[in-house]
Amino acid sequence: MHKQGIDAKRALAEMNERLVALKAEAVLANFERDDVGRHWRTRRSGNWGYMQQLQQKVANQIFPTVAELLQVYTAEFAAYLERFREHLRNLSGKGNALAASLDLGDDVHLDIDERLKEFLTSTLENAHGMVEAEEARIIRLLENFVSDDVQDRISDARRTVADVLGTGTTWRQSSEVKQFYGQVKEILSTALVKHVRTRYSAYAEYLSVETQQLPSRAVSEAEAELSRVKGNIRAAIEAAVHGQRELFDQASAEINDVISQAHEDIPESVGEKY
Repeated sequence: MHKQGIDAKRALAEMNERLVALKAEAVLANFERDDVGRHWRTRRSGNWGYMQQLQQKVANQIFPTVAELLQVYTAEFAAYLERFREHLRNLSGKGNALAASLDLGDDVHLDIDERLKEFLTSTLENAHGMVEAEEARIIRLLENFVSDDVQDRISDARRTVADVLGTGTTWRQSSEVKQFYGQVKEILSTALVKHVRTRYSAYAEYLSVETQQLPSRAVSEAEAELSRVKGNIRAAIEAAVHGQRELFDQASAEINDVISQAHEDIPESVGEKY
């Protein structure tokens, strides 16, 4: 059921990936606008294309979008956990109702959900922790992107712009700047889409694995809980039987006294009669 819910959100994930790319391109568009607006002498001297704080600006724009989809996955997972816990509570309730019908006492109480509570809580907390860690992953990706994929292109573009001379210098420089940013946008968008797609898949797979482990974990905890309750049931039954035995022994003693007295009384009664 959980896997079907995650698979149904594939289209939403694809839309989210495109939105991430558009938001990153919007950040680059701001840098592009500033550099296109610079004086041609400034561009010729190489004072453009620095894209200061690009990593943090892009991360600030796209991480909420990334986290939003991951939270959708998390909500689907949390709903599955709640349905699973409700099933366990129903199972425990049926067991407790049976124990109550047999009048086995308050010590016989089945609570599989409580035994799994810590495991389920920690599983959900781990999922939230993975979402929070994604921002750091994105920043590392952007740092590598700027240092590895873009620096050489920036240097080449600056040299090309600096070499523009003569008529139409401003226009031709601007065209080179726009071409440079077009390339950077494509590289960054491709890298981000690939990154978030991989992370979405990894996160969905993590949640799927956790859901697959729940039944076996529940069976293990249920067996442990049943073993505990079985001991309590045995003790309750032995106590009940012991109590009945005491009543039986007491009644038997009383009956024996009556019979003994009757044996004594009968001859005397017969002798008096004859």
